[in-house]
Amino acid sequence: MDVTSSITTSLPHPAGYSKDVGNDLCEVEVYGCTSPGYYGENCSISCPQHCKDRLCHIVEGTCFECVDGYKGSIGNKGCPQGYYGENCSIPCPVNCLDGLCDTENGTCYRCLNGSSGPTCNEGCSSPGYYGQNCSIPCPQNCLDGRCHIIKGTCSKCVDGYSGEKCMGNKACPIQGQYGVNCSTPCPENCLEGLCDIVEGTCFECVNGYKGPTCEETTRTLLINISLALDRHCSSGSRK
Repeated sequence: MDVTSSITTSLPHPAGYSKDVGNDLCEVEVYGCTSPGYYGENCSISCPQHCKDRLCHIVEGTCFECVDGYKGSIGNKGCPQGYYGENCSIPCPVNCLDGLCDTENGTCYRCLNGSSGPTCNEGCSSPGYYGQNCSIPCPQNCLDGRCHIIKGTCSKCVDGYSGEKCMGNKACPIQGQYGVNCSTPCPENCLEGLCDIVEGTCFECVNGYKGPTCEETTRTLLINISLALDRHCSSGSRK
């Protein structure tokens, strides 16, 4: 539009002076794409799918930002192994198996032994389990069903079993032992030193002993029988 104004200057007037002044203004309008998520000629091309919020440069189509797990000018590069998040700048959690996790949210695909949870930052929440994702039951002969959450070894065995995982057949490796971890000697009067590996009762007694653990002597029994017979005979003779 044309704007005119009357101005007054001090004398003398410079050469070419006019009492009128004019200025032409040009109005410039700039239009973007009316629908976000498009660029290019006639805004007809979709922004790359891994641009954050699907927003990109309306001329070049480059992403302003990438969604988590991607990088590059058009979001076409995945994260290198062991990283995730914005611009793939965050290391995967330390207890992810092989250091691998979801490149967008950082959750582990699998956990190291003894760890659990989405980011493997928890121990085994349920007693009696160990290993990857705490998914393996402890060996059945572990005392109280408990074991090391990583190795699965038993701290103690139920009576009659031994070994790191109490996995042997029901027999103590050392003859003449029984009980927890097969650590208790069989009673001394068991024949050949053998007894039940759980209860500790003798299979047979050496000569002169009897009872479950061969603690009673048969000599005592004979004396008691003899005394009983004597008493019986004595009372009979008085009749």
